[in-house]
Amino acid sequence: MYGHYGGYFWTMIACLIGVPILTMIFARVKRMRWSLTLVTLVILVGMWINRYLMVVPGLKDGDSPFSSMAEVLVAVMFFSGFFFVLFWAYRFFPLLSAWQLREEVD
Repeated sequence: MYGHYGGYFWTMIACLIGVPILTMIFARVKRMRWSLTLVTLVILVGMWINRYLMVVPGLKDGDSPFSSMAEVLVAVMFFSGFFFVLFWAYRFFPLLSAWQLREEVD
């Protein structure tokens, strides 16, 4: 909560608790797909920060976050690996099933 990682901690709390609670109390937000997608992306960012805070502070004492190019490259590598696996999985497990696609055509 304090020190180098204080900002990350409070951002994580806002992304995981504050934004979902404050936005999901309104029915209008829950009815629009783009607003739900936006809230979901905020939650995903909060989850990533949570995982980051579980691993990185234990690796080095007194280190400021993303202080070297190696840390930035590792974060980019994990993001790109995640998206590679995600898009690879979409190839075999589509988001819409065949019967949903048939209904749209008819």
